[in-house]
Amino acid sequence: LTGGWIDLNELPPEAVRGYKRMQDKSDKSTKNKTAPAPPGPAPDGAAPRPRKKKVKAGGGRGKFAAKKARRWVYVSGLPPDATEEEVAAHFSRAGILELDAASQRPRVKLYRDAGGRPKGDARLCYAREESVGIAREVLDGSALWRGTREHVLAVVPAKFEQ
Repeated sequence: LTGGWIDLNELPPEAVRGYKRMQDKSDKSTKNKTAPAPPGPAPDGAAPRPRKKKVKAGGGRGKFAAKKARRWVYVSGLPPDATEEEVAAHFSRAGILELDAASQRPRVKLYRDAGGRPKGDARLCYAREESVGIAREVLDGSALWRGTREHVLAVVPAKFEQ
C-alpha cells in the first residue's frame, strides 16, 4: 500500500474478484463509442425496441425511509364501523395528512380481518413530523364521534419493524 492507493496485486484473489469483474464491464462499455439507439421504432420499420426499467439506488420499495417513518401514527380503539374518511377528518385537526400520490386521498389505512371487516385500529401519515406530537397530545383519549367509553382512541407514534 502506497499513499492511500491499493495495489490490487497485493490483495488476495477473493478480495479482488468482484472489482475486476466490474472493471471488465466498464472496459467493454467504453470500447463501444456509438450511442445506443433511442427506444421506439427501429429505422428499418421493425418492431419497437423495449425500454429498460430504471432501478432506484436504494433498492426500490423494499426499504422504508426512516425519515418518513416518523410521520406515521398508530390508532387503536376505533369503532368497528369507522370509515377512512371519518378517521381522516378527525385526525386532520392535529395537522395536514399526507396524500397518496395515486389516489390523491389522505394516507389512512384501516386494518381489517380476514373477512374484510375493520379491526378497530389504523395508521395514518401526516405531512409534517410535528403533527405526530400534536395528535398524541390532543387526540389521545378522545372519541372519534361517539362519546361512549368503549370507543376512546389511543394514539401513539407508529413503529415499523421487519
